[in-house]
Amino acid sequence: MGTNTSPGHYVFFDVAPGQYQVRFGPEVRPSGSGPYAIEWNGNAQTPTLAPTLTVTAGHITEADEVMQLGGTITGTLADSDGSPLPQPTHVRAYDLTTGAAFKVSTGTGGSYTIAHLLPGTYVVRYGDGIFVPPVWYGQAATRDASTPLTIVGATTATANAQLPT
Repeated sequence: MGTNTSPGHYVFFDVAPGQYQVRFGPEVRPSGSGPYAIEWNGNAQTPTLAPTLTVTAGHITEADEVMQLGGTITGTLADSDGSPLPQPTHVRAYDLTTGAAFKVSTGTGGSYTIAHLLPGTYVVRYGDGIFVPPVWYGQAATRDASTPLTIVGATTATANAQLPT
């Protein structure tokens, strides 16, 4: 963990030489506190999309980042009769530009929240495809037919759906 030496400035001591990515943002996904998006160095959404930082002995390696406000996708899943789902169901949001995926499970009454998203256009898929047939937002059968959601800054998009039973 880093040491905050002044507002917005962190220093990591005794880092072993090697290859790293640095994560910025709230402590826990999906509902951690704070208004900022979770991101990795290079404004990346995931560690696999982040550029590698190489730390060498005796040198200083910098990873500057401009934090962006995070957006939210929230909604409720119901069965074909409109009743809330009694069991947890997987919900995934996919960024259409990067392909990054963010997964949560529904809670009480079929509600879900995917928070701290970087600005972008997302599609949402409900169900795991094994126990629950997948449905895309807009009651679509495929990703391409899905209704996209645009997240800009600290906006919240609502994406409710009904799953076939």
